[in-house]
Amino acid sequence: MDQGWAAMVAAVAAGVFGIGGAWIGFLGGRRQTTDQAQVEHQQWLRGQRQEAYTEYLSTWDASLLTLDEVIVSLRTRLDPATYAEGQFNQQRGSYFATQIGEVMRPVRGRLERVQLLGPDATSTAAKRLSDALDEIVTEVAGYGMRTSTTEDVDERAAAFFHRTIGLLELREQFFFEARKVLMAAPALK
Repeated sequence: MDQGWAAMVAAVAAGVFGIGGAWIGFLGGRRQTTDQAQVEHQQWLRGQRQEAYTEYLSTWDASLLTLDEVIVSLRTRLDPATYAEGQFNQQRGSYFATQIGEVMRPVRGRLERVQLLGPDATSTAAKRLSDALDEIVTEVAGYGMRTSTTEDVDERAAAFFHRTIGLLELREQFFFEARKVLMAAPALK
């Protein structure tokens, strides 16, 4: 009977340890799969952010160049002799509406993608950058639509250029925030 009990205890112990080992293996494997999925998602998100940030900066830079071209052309665009007889207000309005409309439209779409992908510090920096550009664009458009003389256009253009140079500091802030996000390795949470 001692051998029977010994065999029974050995069989029960083997069963308990076997089931326990299988359970621990299952939990460990499940945890590994979850960790791997999380790291892959973080890598995917990092790639999406990198693409969104570079597209945003590229689009923003192009929009700033377009704005600079509008500012350079203020003297010509505010000279009634540039337009057909009696068409100054209509053609000037059409020019500024078209050119200024093209400055911010692409930036807004790229901004939304940056805000969607986050994180908050980066999307806030991008929003500040876009808002500052939009503010100057609105002022240039308003000035171009209201003014019918070229008297103070040179000093106004210089003031607008000075303000666009100030935008470069905000651009640098966004770049710094984006770089911090992209330089960080994926982490398990």
